[in-house]
Amino acid sequence: MSELHGVNLTVVKAHNEAVIINLIRRKAPISRYELAELSGLTPATISVIVNRLILQGILGETGTAPSRGGSLGGRRRRYVELVPDSRVGIGLLVSRSGCVGCVVDISGRVHAVLGGSFGDTLAELSEEYLSQQLERELGGLIRYADGHKMTVMGIGIGVPTWYPPHLDWQRMVDSIAPYSVPVTFSNNAVAAALGEWWYGGGEVPLPSLYAFVGGGIGGALITQGGAAGVPDFQPIELGHLGVSVSGEECYCGGRGCLENFVLNSSHSPEMAMDAVAYALRSLTHLFNVRTVTVGGPESHMFHNIDLLRARLQQLHRPEPVTVEPSRIAPEHQALGAGALVFQTILARRISSLPAL
Repeated sequence: MSELHGVNLTVVKAHNEAVIINLIRRKAPISRYELAELSGLTPATISVIVNRLILQGILGETGTAPSRGGSLGGRRRRYVELVPDSRVGIGLLVSRSGCVGCVVDISGRVHAVLGGSFGDTLAELSEEYLSQQLERELGGLIRYADGHKMTVMGIGIGVPTWYPPHLDWQRMVDSIAPYSVPVTFSNNAVAAALGEWWYGGGEVPLPSLYAFVGGGIGGALITQGGAAGVPDFQPIELGHLGVSVSGEECYCGGRGCLENFVLNSSHSPEMAMDAVAYALRSLTHLFNVRTVTVGGPESHMFHNIDLLRARLQQLHRPEPVTVEPSRIAPEHQALGAGALVFQTILARRISSLPAL
């Protein structure tokens, strides 16, 4: 993945700061000199940004690197890195069977986890009851952060977006008791994919597909081109790709959906994985996908990753398609919703800039 370069203009100060924060998050410990090389910014601009972030407590200096003068001497370069506890995000990830929340710091360390099963599926819950459950989870996480004197940057919530049809997620999020920090929500597959990119396996060749298994089957397409070096994440209704011309009717209005095929107990596990491979093959050709990551609180349903890998590697493509499980534990899936807080702040810094 190519590095995003900053621009030496006053009007894009916020953009440059976002670039530097993202570089330090990915490359730390790193020196000011290396930041200048990777960002394309001048050493003077780097010093201004880094010093300001140090004063805000977001960055700290740690250790020294050899001087550029080598044996001839010269000033030793000091490394900088994010101060983990300086900022935290609160994340909630909602699947069809339950909700998990966490307090996560800007470096990706999880400080607290709450959540569990709803007892019933989302389709059986009223909007009022679900709002109360989300309020309870958020309240517990907020109290934890306050009790430990943490600075909360925001709240991120990942939801199934348009499932079930009777729930209005926007209204539900708006109804949650107001807090003094920004609250943002996104598709749960997008949130989980974002967590994988920030805190899981790291950078992968793009375009990439994240398959989210959480009672149903969702997905996120990850492509290059986002703000501050963050790729674009677009939701894909992976579970509603057609894998059969017949089959039972789905709530989406169609028939033969992958989701219903996989969840149908009359089909063997091998048949289910073949159907998943069939759907992934279509997306691979349609979007030129190079990597597939399987995650989510119920990713064990995709029990045979080796079979999926073998099916996709049979394709005649210039570069083979890789298939890997998520490196984030199921109980930490809310990391993605927490990452949504930090990613949104970076994106807002770009979108709030005046047009050039």
